[in-house]
Amino acid sequence: MKIDLNRKEYLLLLDMLYMASWVLDAHTIGSRKETKDYHSLEQKIMGHAEEFDVGDEWVEQNEDAYYHTQKYEDERPALTYIDQFEEDTFWDELTDRLARRDVSEDLDQDLDEVDIDDWFPPYENLVQSYVEEFNRNGLGNLRIR
Repeated sequence: MKIDLNRKEYLLLLDMLYMASWVLDAHTIGSRKETKDYHSLEQKIMGHAEEFDVGDEWVEQNEDAYYHTQKYEDERPALTYIDQFEEDTFWDELTDRLARRDVSEDLDQDLDEVDIDDWFPPYENLVQSYVEEFNRNGLGNLRIR
């Protein structure tokens, strides 16, 4: 199979690969065996940067691997999308986990052991309360006892 891409599409593909790599490895130290095939494909695609006239500007080769340049990280939109995703995920996870904790404590049971119809309505109310609180005050009122 052959896929014809223009320069703009190639840069979009680089952005998508960058974001995918971030998801795979942002919190990993070193390489992981289970993601090797993904990185090999990314390297293969990045190896065509010169053909799309994006070589020195967006992709650089160091030893036997390709990397995104500092200019790429500063100017391409991939990191902006990643930052927004992480920001949204943080608030969603925080409200979900706090609400689940509170409902579980109120019911004095693990939520896996309770029918969803019994715990979901109070959960939704707590999520809404946390969303409103965090929208007003951010983390300002959150304390660990």
